[in-house]
Amino acid sequence: MKVQRIVANIPTPNPAEADHFYREILGLEVVMDHGWIRTYASDSQMTVQVGIASQGGSDTPVPDLSVEVDDVEEALRRVKAAGIAIEYGPVSEPWGVRRFFVRDPLGKLVNILQHEEAQSSVFSSREQLRECLEILSSGEGQLKYEADVPIAYVPTEIICQFFDETYHPDAPEFLNEFSSDELRVIALFSGYLDIAREAVETNDYPPVREVLKLTQWRAMMKKAAELLESMNKSGQ
Repeated sequence: MKVQRIVANIPTPNPAEADHFYREILGLEVVMDHGWIRTYASDSQMTVQVGIASQGGSDTPVPDLSVEVDDVEEALRRVKAAGIAIEYGPVSEPWGVRRFFVRDPLGKLVNILQHEEAQSSVFSSREQLRECLEILSSGEGQLKYEADVPIAYVPTEIICQFFDETYHPDAPEFLNEFSSDELRVIALFSGYLDIAREAVETNDYPPVREVLKLTQWRAMMKKAAELLESMNKSGQ
C-alpha cells in the first residue's frame, strides 16, 4: 500500500470564514466546495508528510499547520497588509528554514516557512549584523520583543540570531564584507555574548526585565552599542 495524499481537516461552523486567508494571502485555489466542506489546494508537487512533535522548535507551540512557500517575505508582507498579528518570528531557525507563525481566521496556529537555500538573501552580512546589534544593545527593544512575541524566550532568541544567522567567521561571504579590524572586534564581541548566554542559563532563564539586571548581560549590551556605533560611523 502507498499513501497517495494527506488532507488536513479543520473544523468550523462556517468554512467560508477561512477564504480570504487561504486564497488571498496564501494563494491557494478552491478545488472543492460542498458548502459543508471547502478544500483549498495548490498545483505544486508535494511530498506526503505528517509531523508528530512535542514542541514547534525553538520552544514554540506546535503549530496546527505548516505551510511551505516559495517567498516567505512576500507571505509576511501580505499578512501584515491584512492586519494579522504575527505570533512568532520572522526568524531564521538553526535547522535551515525562515518562518513566522500566525493564526488563521479559525484560530489555528499556522507556521509559514521557506527553506533558507531556496530564499535569496535580502540583507548583506553587514546589514544583518547591524540589525542584530540594534536589538542586542537595546533594553527597551528586548522588552518590546518579549511583549510582541510572548511565546519565544527573547534572550535565547536574539543570541541564536547572532550565532546561527549572522556571525559566520569561516564563511568567505561574511569575511569579505568586513575589514580585519572589524572582524577582530566582532570576534571579541561574540565572546561577551557567550558570557552573557552562560549567565542567562545559570540563572534559569529569567524574564527579560531580570536579564537586563545581570552584570554580564549589561556588559554585552554596552559592547553591542559600541560596535553598532562604530559600524554606523564607518558609513558602510
